[in-house]
Amino acid sequence: MQAGVLVVTLPRFHDDLILVATRPAINCAGLFVVYTLTRWRVQSVLLDSVIEVERLVTNAVKQTGKMVDLPILTDVSSLNFITVRLIRLKYSIAIEVWDVEPDTPTQPPPSGTVVNRGSYLEDGGKVVWAELALYPSGNIQP
Repeated sequence: MQAGVLVVTLPRFHDDLILVATRPAINCAGLFVVYTLTRWRVQSVLLDSVIEVERLVTNAVKQTGKMVDLPILTDVSSLNFITVRLIRLKYSIAIEVWDVEPDTPTQPPPSGTVVNRGSYLEDGGKVVWAELALYPSGNIQP
């Protein structure tokens, strides 16, 4: 082992969904998680992932969008977009939500299968993310 060597885990799979920042984006993000994790055969964190993505997207919509079901036609030009990204790593699932608001929200502490949270600035906005462990501690299965 060499000192100063950084080990990077490359994603096995990833998928993105771009949504208009309105209330229906919350349900769409949840359905996207169900579809994607089922397709990847990763149901062990399905419920926790849906809860987490809905929390992240709700915050993004509150900060950058409109909490309405159907925006008024004249408001369409002022709507923002958010991007939801799911990343399948070797031992975890990462959920990222990008929006145009550069201010970082307060992050709740990790709980349940959420092992890590964070945010970073990117492309004129921010990405807020959560990582969920696929396997209980000590029960690693590739």
